[in-house]
Amino acid sequence: MAKNLFVHGHSCCEIRTNSFSLICDPWLIGSAYWRSWWNFPKAESIDSLIKIWNTKENLYVYLTHQHWDHFHGPTLRTIYRNCKKVKFLIPKTPEFRIKKDLIDVLPHAEIIELVHAKKYFLNKKINILSFQSGPITTDSALAIFNNEFCVLNMNDAKIMPLSMSHLKTIIPKPDITLRSHSSANSRCCKRDLSGLKRNDIIDKSRIEYTKEFLDSCYGINSKIAIPFASNMIHLHKETEEYNAVCNFSDYVEKDFFSLKNDYPNMDCKMILPGECINLNTLKIKTDESLRQEINIKDREVLIDDIKTSIQEKLDKQIKNEKKAKPKETIINSFFLKIIKHSPIFLRFYLSNHIHIESYGESKKNIYRLDFKKKLVENINVVKLTKFTVIIRVQNYVLNDVCRMNNYNSLGISKRLEIRTLPGNFRYEIFNILCNSIESGGPIPFRNCLSIIFIIRWTKRFREIFDIVAFCLTKVGNKKFFKL
Repeated sequence: MAKNLFVHGHSCCEIRTNSFSLICDPWLIGSAYWRSWWNFPKAESIDSLIKIWNTKENLYVYLTHQHWDHFHGPTLRTIYRNCKKVKFLIPKTPEFRIKKDLIDVLPHAEIIELVHAKKYFLNKKINILSFQSGPITTDSALAIFNNEFCVLNMNDAKIMPLSMSHLKTIIPKPDITLRSHSSANSRCCKRDLSGLKRNDIIDKSRIEYTKEFLDSCYGINSKIAIPFASNMIHLHKETEEYNAVCNFSDYVEKDFFSLKNDYPNMDCKMILPGECINLNTLKIKTDESLRQEINIKDREVLIDDIKTSIQEKLDKQIKNEKKAKPKETIINSFFLKIIKHSPIFLRFYLSNHIHIESYGESKKNIYRLDFKKKLVENINVVKLTKFTVIIRVQNYVLNDVCRMNNYNSLGISKRLEIRTLPGNFRYEIFNILCNSIESGGPIPFRNCLSIIFIIRWTKRFREIFDIVAFCLTKVGNKKFFKL
């Protein structure tokens, strides 16, 4: 029986046999994050894939976590409407968010939650294992294996040492590991208080992202490392400058050839949308015309070609954004909730230093979040100090963030500007608070007293030791105190 691993787009892969398909993180339609993110190269046609998936006796979709480039509502709805046999698999996390959001998107779908580190039999010949990680909002890796092969889709999961040692004992040695390899955070959106780019180092370099990818795949003893879940570009006018920091899959593959002596017995292979690797022979069926285009054409030309093809959608988005005015009731409600649920010592630390500046065609609005007084105030001018944080966001985007209770997506989208000085960590603390409170994470601390929360974290007790060790390392670093 033929068994293949397909890559369909940025973070979408599929294990396919004659009668079975397991799809991970399908984002196959349009954009993500307010027209900021687009698949690069273009994703496969969802219509042609649905025709294939409808021939399968068993069809599963696994969602690793709740970020929109992995949990893509329009794609999920299309698959559900057109594939009657599909079942949806999600990690059984301590937080409620991923299940709640999936029910909101697909109210009548069959949803199966997978317990951390537990082996499941999808059929007589395929096993899967979901492995969770992440202290604030849970991410997960998925191992798909049997006696003949093992594929580990790590996507964005950052698995720490003790947890990684545990994972290595409960799955076979991976033939193939897929993992992200580029920036998916807001660090490059930082500016100084005047709006100029910061001179200090605020993010990892492109080669550091490559090494982190290769180290993770090598650490799990993989035979082949596939650069994955970073196959995207920024096409909105507010974010296209960040294409300069993208670490594309072909860049990673080229980096590997200069670093391969550091990774004996491991290979690194790029797989483009529409290509597949045979899980028995580990040979890749390539799309030579696409590869030639990627290798020969200037990268900026390729990006411009895609932008030209979707310009109408971008223009429509910008037109809608220009009309948007801040919805103050929604904005106040969201940030008051964040303030209310913040621990008292963090309220004193943040004090009144966090400011949200929303802008559009009309005059800008500045919201000062006063954590001490538990107020959201409209002000005209920000009094600048070394503790000040100003988060600049377009009205349309800010309204959506607050309406959907999803600050988590803002930093990933890069549709913001963070103005702060070196050594001021208040934005990082504020970001953690928002992400945890909106997802049902460990803050507010009363969540940690929930029986369900405790039981699910108990299964991940090794990660608790990992987190403590990480924090102690940071505290023991003299450089940390200088910052």
